[in-house]
Amino acid sequence: MDINEFEEQTRISLSAVFTGSANADLQCVLTYLASIPDELAFPLLLGFIGQYPKLSELQIQNVKRDIEVKAHNIETNLKWMKKLLQRIPDDPARTLKNEYLRRYKKYPNGRSSNIWLRKSVEFIDKVMRKFPVPLYYLSTEARRTEIAHKWSSSCSLELERVTEQRSKSVDAIELITAVKQPADLWGFCPCLPNLKKMKQKQEQGKDISDELDIIARALARLIDEKWWLSQLEKAYKQFKEHAAIIVGKVRSGVSPYVSYKTLIDYQARKTANSNWIKMMMVVNEEHELELPLIEAVKASISNPENRRTELMVRMRGFEQLAEEHGYIGEFYTWTAPSKYHSWTKNDSGRSYANAAYQGATPRDTQQYLCKQWAKVRAKFEREKIEPFGFRVVEPHHDGTPHWHLLLFFKPEQVELARQIICEYAVQHDKEELNIKDNNFTPDDCSPRFDYKTIDPAQGSATGYLAKYIAKNIDGAYVDVDYEAESSGKHAAEGVAAWASTWRIRQFQQIGGAPVTVWRELRRLRKAIVKDDVLERARKAADAANWQGYIEANGGLGCKRGNRPVKLAKIVNEAANRYGEDIIKIIGVMANTKVETRLEGWKLQKAEPENTEAKVDAQCDEAVCSLSSDNCASWRSDNNCTEGIAFANFEEQQRHNSLAVFHDSG
Repeated sequence: MDINEFEEQTRISLSAVFTGSANADLQCVLTYLASIPDELAFPLLLGFIGQYPKLSELQIQNVKRDIEVKAHNIETNLKWMKKLLQRIPDDPARTLKNEYLRRYKKYPNGRSSNIWLRKSVEFIDKVMRKFPVPLYYLSTEARRTEIAHKWSSSCSLELERVTEQRSKSVDAIELITAVKQPADLWGFCPCLPNLKKMKQKQEQGKDISDELDIIARALARLIDEKWWLSQLEKAYKQFKEHAAIIVGKVRSGVSPYVSYKTLIDYQARKTANSNWIKMMMVVNEEHELELPLIEAVKASISNPENRRTELMVRMRGFEQLAEEHGYIGEFYTWTAPSKYHSWTKNDSGRSYANAAYQGATPRDTQQYLCKQWAKVRAKFEREKIEPFGFRVVEPHHDGTPHWHLLLFFKPEQVELARQIICEYAVQHDKEELNIKDNNFTPDDCSPRFDYKTIDPAQGSATGYLAKYIAKNIDGAYVDVDYEAESSGKHAAEGVAAWASTWRIRQFQQIGGAPVTVWRELRRLRKAIVKDDVLERARKAADAANWQGYIEANGGLGCKRGNRPVKLAKIVNEAANRYGEDIIKIIGVMANTKVETRLEGWKLQKAEPENTEAKVDAQCDEAVCSLSSDNCASWRSDNNCTEGIAFANFEEQQRHNSLAVFHDSG
């Protein structure tokens, strides 16, 4: 125990208080407190000092014995804490230790602190047990590469064993079941068909060639070292963030949405990717065109400002359609049950650990919400309810996702649709909402489920969603994010890091025509004279008229497969490393096909002379104006000739260069 630190903090001179024979009592108490941390010892000593002048000799002895017992209990609990924390990595262990001491100081009997610590360590230990190797082997890229080689080889050896060095024909289901056993130990699984349904089709003599193709691709991944390395990178990154959530590093007042370490890593990757992009040119030698890659990125939806603008244009178009057809808009907020939330807030806004938390990750919570939404969609289909609108996913301060939905319905279907969504939003753990049976209304379900019917007289439907779109993209026009207790721009970076870490899609269009077709149409400048359907859709897209585009492409109730304007594609068979077809978009088609892209683009490093005047001249030729009087203030393309835009960036995707720029939604 640091006596000087105690005297400095309390401004009490021990030698002045304990004079003469009283010093012996002080030294006795100091001996008891010597083996426990200062933050726990100081309150006991301060209490002893406050009582001492008023105590008889007998009372002093009793107080000293009481301090001895308390110090012994603290020492015992600290030994237990130290042993418990040895089971988990150092970083979360340090955080848990500090929080444990803080709690012990606040609640000196130690019981609540011990329960909290045991539960937190169990959560982390449970996650660690999902890995079939010690975490030490995943802590560096070199070790992860070694593990990837080892486990991909295990799958390869299993493939050789089952097929007897590939000389024996084996049932596909039996083969994939055997080869994926090493991956099962990690919880990794490539995309597979429903093996049970496949078996039934096989027994019925039905064609299973599609399922066999999927299994072949899965086998190629299981024996591929790069696939394993990718899975290991993702799993380890998510483990570290999950541990940070459990120990309280992700919450309001500390680091909202993601841990500080994850945010810094994300910003570093973003900067590195941006620097790489600035060094590259996109070149088409056949057409003698080139432009800086950074200009392509700025003019595309990889640019957050453009992505936000496009979402607002689409949302406004939906609202205009609703007004024209007499639909009613409803705004919903949907949150997962309490057990998915690691930390919560009290009425004053202070965050505290949620005792109901059961260790879920943000990814687990998102999968739960998606599962419930699938039930809603199935019920909508049975009731012939066809809504359209948008869904936005954003995190609570502790990283737990929740949904905002802006949907439009026929007037006679609004109440039924609202009840259906509410029914599945509160399907589980109703008791925490004080709902005892199924006799409830949507008004009874806050805070799990809230709704608001859009009144055009009070504000537009698009206005309701605008804040959430901006907050989750670039923070534009959001002065303060009260959930994160920071500026909108700063909070938006945290949201982007959160979506990237947990691979959560932030924005989802519900109903309407495909946006990819819209983007391809916006590449075209000249009128399409031989196809009225295509020209009508092109003209609407060029004018940023989402309503007109949907009406030109089949209207509101048209199923995707029946829409007249579709993407034109070419297929390169078995072209990637897993033997899968690579599908390239080349244009759009209705009655005729119109190409929107040039072939032959490639990336190369910019030469010193490709800067300044030369680059400016090439950009003028390669990129058309990004705004005009009759269109939006940006375009989702870089047009390299009139009516034709440059090809997609497969090579840069292969290098994972634009990972942080891609739309999480």
